[in-house]
Amino acid sequence: MPQLGTADVTYTVVEGTSIASPSVPMKEHQFLVAFPNSTNVLYTSGGIPLSIGKLGIPATLRKFIIEDAASSSGYVPKWDQLANTIRIYLTQNTTGASTTTSLIEMTTAATVASTTLRVLVAGW
Repeated sequence: MPQLGTADVTYTVVEGTSIASPSVPMKEHQFLVAFPNSTNVLYTSGGIPLSIGKLGIPATLRKFIIEDAASSSGYVPKWDQLANTIRIYLTQNTTGASTTTSLIEMTTAATVASTTLRVLVAGW
């Protein structure tokens, strides 16, 4: 199976959440970002790539805040600003003198379950 790519992510604007004005020209939108939406379900090395154009931002993404992550999946998504990707982490229990939980990034052999994130984006 192929790894997830930009085309495997669906972007749906949340109606009534877009903001831009002459006094504050930086566009701001809320989106539902869903993946995978195709048969490509393997995690991508470095994270799932995002399209800033599909997020309504023409050139520079300045803010990407994950407001709600589908917690039922067990994933911990984080935005990698430099690469403009969503990195997905899983919790892993470690044993020893005390039991702790750490975040481990998914491997490229891992299948990504269908997930929807609610995000706030802003940019120029």
